[in-house]
Amino acid sequence: MNETLRQEFLLDAIRSGDVVAVLAKLTELHLSEIADLLESQPAKTREILWDLVGPGLKGDVLSHAQDAVRA
Repeated sequence: MNETLRQEFLLDAIRSGDVVAVLAKLTELHLSEIADLLESQPAKTREILWDLVGPGLKGDVLSHAQDAVRA
């Protein structure tokens, strides 16, 4: 599945409230891909995604994110 389709699937799952599907797709992404996804979303969606990132991964994801998203 290419990056655009993955992002669309994730966004559809978020909109529908399908947390299980979102978590499953997040685990397939590289840390830098999660950071890119967070950067490309509006604040509300970014917050939802961020809450679903595992606590053990948050520091690594942040290391790949731009300063504006890190803040």
